[in-house]
Amino acid sequence: MKRIGMLLLFVVGVFPASAQEAQNRVDSARVWYSIGKDYLLKKRYDDAIRDFVKALEYNDTFALAYLDLAQAYLGKATQIYERNHDDSWKAFVDSARVVYETMRKKLPGDSRALQGLGYLYGVVLKDVDRGLSYYREALKLDPENTDVAFGLAKLLETAGRVDEAEQFFKNILAKDSTNDAYAGAYGLFLSRQKRYDEAIPLLERGIRKYPTNKDLLGAYVQSALAINKKSLKNRDILEKALGYLNQLIEMDPGDVQQYIRRADILDRLGQKERALKDLDKAMELNPNYATPYLKKAGILLDLNRGQEAEQLLQKALGLDQVKQYPPYQAAAYSLLGYIYYQRGYRQYKGKDYKAAMNFFKQAKQYYTSCGAISGTPYTATCQEMQKKSEKMEKKAYRKDVGIE
Repeated sequence: MKRIGMLLLFVVGVFPASAQEAQNRVDSARVWYSIGKDYLLKKRYDDAIRDFVKALEYNDTFALAYLDLAQAYLGKATQIYERNHDDSWKAFVDSARVVYETMRKKLPGDSRALQGLGYLYGVVLKDVDRGLSYYREALKLDPENTDVAFGLAKLLETAGRVDEAEQFFKNILAKDSTNDAYAGAYGLFLSRQKRYDEAIPLLERGIRKYPTNKDLLGAYVQSALAINKKSLKNRDILEKALGYLNQLIEMDPGDVQQYIRRADILDRLGQKERALKDLDKAMELNPNYATPYLKKAGILLDLNRGQEAEQLLQKALGLDQVKQYPPYQAAAYSLLGYIYYQRGYRQYKGKDYKAAMNFFKQAKQYYTSCGAISGTPYTATCQEMQKKSEKMEKKAYRKDVGIE
């Protein structure tokens, strides 16, 4: 495979250099590395690659330059893939592989080159077995490198070998039970396994160590919402999650999902008007995204604002995303059926049977539309409510004509 601009033949010099000359080369390498690092952080990968290569020309045992050069190539591969969606990105991945292999030869005692190869094969190229072999080799070389152990554990998790992965997490934490970074990593694993109650205290420790880490903050929010999904079980956890969501939104005010999650928390905390404002913001950011429409309609119904909810649901049914995704259609039809069923029930109780009959008939039609969409979480309930609406329609008719 073609290796883009990567012939790592770093010429150090044939003749012995003086101590001062050697120090000058080291200093020059550091300068070029520092410039390249700045470009890497700005995702200017071509510039970063050029300067990291320059650093290695001055010092071919500069470990950080190798590692960040490989990261620059992988970053460039991601850019190419996102832009072209063809196989041209693979050439840059191969260049990263060359960097790691070169580092492995130049610095045979540094486990990070093997760690990089483990990530490259296991995560980037999806060759899990080969990735695991490199991680195991790295861990054998340096048993104390916890980054390698975590990488190995995550790859085992990806491969579905969850029990083995968890054992690695436990072993790492057992070596230093007070290490909040390790605790946070284990908490992330537990949250991915949907073991939310166990994850929460460990994630909290991780956040204490890294208070702006998006992965930790997001996992805590997800865990808090899951714990309080059906009822408000732990207000303290939800309120803490609300604070973390405020941080996430401040860091990225254009992230639609964070406004939806915050609306979910506010709703469960009983702050429904504030929840509505967040859902309005989500719709403003992405007018074609169905989820905030459906969630807002649900809250409006909780607030007995059925007419507003109906208008919103009718608008939602016109969205391309709803038309193309049957569960969204079913959810909208189910909510509309609920609106009309409740209207019919109120009219029935008020003895306006003709109006009740018409509302129940409309409810039946919406529930029929919902129930006809198979394989959604709403199918069975809608089919049951269709029959119930039809029964109430007939009952209202009999009341209206005086035969019951």
